[in-house]
Amino acid sequence: MIFLFTALYAEAFPFINYFKLKRDLQNNYFQVFSNEEVLLAVTGVGKINSAVAVAHTIGRYGVYGNSFAVNFGIAGSKFSQMKGHLYFINKVIDNETKKIFVPDVLFCHAFEESGLETFNHPVKNPYEMKADLCDMEGSGFYQAASKFFDAHQIYLLKLVSDFLDFEGISQKDVIQLVEGKLKEIDEFIRKVKESFKTEEVFSKEEKKIIEALSD
Repeated sequence: MIFLFTALYAEAFPFINYFKLKRDLQNNYFQVFSNEEVLLAVTGVGKINSAVAVAHTIGRYGVYGNSFAVNFGIAGSKFSQMKGHLYFINKVIDNETKKIFVPDVLFCHAFEESGLETFNHPVKNPYEMKADLCDMEGSGFYQAASKFFDAHQIYLLKLVSDFLDFEGISQKDVIQLVEGKLKEIDEFIRKVKESFKTEEVFSKEEKKIIEALSD
């Protein structure tokens, strides 16, 4: 199962359409949408909301098979040239606690990589930032997800929406930005799924020999 977490419904909406997800009307705590392969939860803004949503979602729906968790969302950047680019996050810094979290990547991917710093408040001053990107959910998501998944099963993808001038970003802008990256994200998800597939170590003939020797 692919567990996908977004802070905003505007971030989730393109995925809901693309993957043809149906809402779980029995869940009164979070907006959750799913099909047989993908489960998406809208967490709300902030690292605490993100962490609570991850814990609730995994506790309610369970982890089974080769599951993995992806946090996707828009982010601000202190560099204007990064706007509109999609980044694979290779390091997460919690601005409040100063803790650093490093996802474990076991396969090749096509994205540019960047660090991400999670704040408790919207950031307008680039000199506050130690990383190139900032958000308000990443560290909360990672800490909660790490209670249920190994490091190689936790991923963060951030789409740069603004140069710390987020006031001018509308829901429509967010939806259009995400829609433009859906195919890339879908391809990434497929690669992650493939990376979890394990080949049989022994052939059928070798298995028969081992079984015969063990009798």
